Amino acid sequence: MERAEKIIIVWLLWVSGVCAQTIDVFVVEKPQTLRLLNRYEQSLGESEISKLYLFMPFEILRSRVIMSDGFTTAMKVRNGTDDYFILTDSPGKPINLESAGSFKVIYQVLKLNDTVLVRHPIDLLQGTEPGKTVTGVINQNEPAIRFFKAGNWTYVRTFKGTGWVRIEKDGYSFLHEPSSKKQPIDIESLLQPIIAESNTVLKKLFTVLNRQNATDKSIPQWRVQKVQKKIICTLSPSDWSHTFTESRNLLHREIANVLLGIPCKTRLTDSAIEITIY
Repeated sequence: MERAEKIIIVWLLWVSGVCAQTIDVFVVEKPQTLRLLNRYEQSLGESEISKLYLFMPFEILRSRVIMSDGFTTAMKVRNGTDDYFILTDSPGKPINLESAGSFKVIYQVLKLNDTVLVRHPIDLLQGTEPGKTVTGVINQNEPAIRFFKAGNWTYVRTFKGTGWVRIEKDGYSFLHEPSSKKQPIDIESLLQPIIAESNTVLKKLFTVLNRQNATDKSIPQWRVQKVQKKIICTLSPSDWSHTFTESRNLLHREIANVLLGIPCKTRLTDSAIEITIY
């Protein structure tokens, strides 16, 4: 083989390794039972806890880190745009792992982290690895967030839950690819469960506070309004918007994560979350 041919082959192998990023993933059935801290090394708030779900996948950024106190150890992980620290004991095992149900570390999988539209109905299998029990069916034209691919299986999150699917190359389309046959994405429908979940948390919080303090404060709720090519999420009454700054930041990150791959841009303002549709 000529020297030039060898150089070309080596270059192609290097490029394929760069473009196809492989990661290690920790999948756990009940993540809320673990000792989790947010990226600021603080205990998770109620809104952050509400974002955890069954069989949640975490990309392992670092298998062992020392926290800012100088002695607590943790695993640094990521799900979507959110970073977490999973506290570990001295051997490096996550604390309370025995209460977390099924779990598994899956090594060297292909990172995807995009959103697609499913072209044909496919079965969804839930678990730390592909099984034989179908837990739901993803229907045609439903969106799916693809986390990673291991062999012929892809790990996704959909309205039907989180789990494994076998999806061929012609079985989906990227949401950012134009297609005359593709159904328009209803972004408001994608936002609805997120907004409803946040409003439920606020309602429960203020019900408790009003009862404890013998007050009758109005309960703030998120409202969604579409104005031309923008979708605007505001907190009503508006005088609460500056009180829940951190909650607004968390909601903005969650919305950005769900809309990953959709041709739109999210922006956080002083009083609202704006989504511009392209």
